[in-house]
Amino acid sequence: MVLRRSFDKYLFFDADMGSSVEIIAAIRDVISQCFNGESEALIFNSRRGSLLARLAANADWSLEVSRVGKAMRNAGDSDGLALVDTKGRWVAYQYWPVDIGIFALTCQADLATIPELKDNFFDKADVANWLCGQSPRDTELTQSLGAGFLAKLLQYYST
Repeated sequence: MVLRRSFDKYLFFDADMGSSVEIIAAIRDVISQCFNGESEALIFNSRRGSLLARLAANADWSLEVSRVGKAMRNAGDSDGLALVDTKGRWVAYQYWPVDIGIFALTCQADLATIPELKDNFFDKADVANWLCGQSPRDTELTQSLGAGFLAKLLQYYST
């Protein structure tokens, strides 16, 4: 558990948040659905906690986050990023670019209407299904990510 407080929803992703335009665009789509696009965020280095940039509500978040990620890589910094809503309603966190990332939010909107959701994120229900191993793909995912790790996701991020 890397988050100090609980959120209503937890989504997970397996792409480098600092270089994946798709992940940032999907995060932005979810935020738009939940908060009418009205969200500002701060970008932090996930390991050191240093503030790297501010994302204005009307900014091109994909461009800005990619710019920060590229600057980190060019400086030899291989740490991950944390995006934190200035009002505390959501956070996207990835310790290292190769780690599974967590997108946690408190939102009452129905996220099932966002087409990019299933393309870019997985949730606790997906993890539980994978652990059942009902298909060869489930077994492959469980083996590649580790059954113990997946079980911890379910344990730590249950609301």
